[in-house]
Amino acid sequence: MENPLNFFTTLVSSENIGIFSDIRIFFAVGIALFLVLIIFAVGKRSSGGLNTQDRERISRAWREVTKDIQHHESHWRNAIIRADAVLDLALRTRRFSGETMAQRMNRAARKYPAVEDAFKAHRLRNELAHNPMRGITEKETRWALQIFERALRSLGM
Repeated sequence: MENPLNFFTTLVSSENIGIFSDIRIFFAVGIALFLVLIIFAVGKRSSGGLNTQDRERISRAWREVTKDIQHHESHWRNAIIRADAVLDLALRTRRFSGETMAQRMNRAARKYPAVEDAFKAHRLRNELAHNPMRGITEKETRWALQIFERALRSLGM
C-alpha cells in the first residue's frame, strides 16, 4: 500500500486529471463543509450560545435584584430568592436540562465550577423560602449575591 501522505499529495496535485479530479472536488467540498461546521460550533461556544436578547433579559433581571437592597431583612430575603431565580433563568437559557434547578446546576457545574459554588447560595435560598423563621444578615445576603453573580458571569452573562 502506498504511503497515505503520498496518496494525499497525488490526490490533490493539479497534474492528475480524470477520475481523481472528481474525487478532488468531493474532497474539497467535504473539507469546506467540515470547516463551516467547526466555525459554527466555535462561534456558538464563544458566544455562550446566547443571543443579545437573552443576555440583556438576564442582565436586566439581575439589575432589578441588586438595585434595591435596603437595610431590612425582608429585602435581603427577597433579593436572595430573586437572585436564585435569575440564575435558574440563565441555566434554562443556556439549555441545561433537568426538572429541578439542582439538576440543572449539577449539569452546569461540570463545565462551570462557579455554578458548583452557587449550590451553597441555592441551599440558603431554599432555607429562606421554606423556613420563614430563619433569619438572615446583610453579610449573608451580600455573600450569596456575590456567589450568584460569579456563577452568572461564568455562564457568560
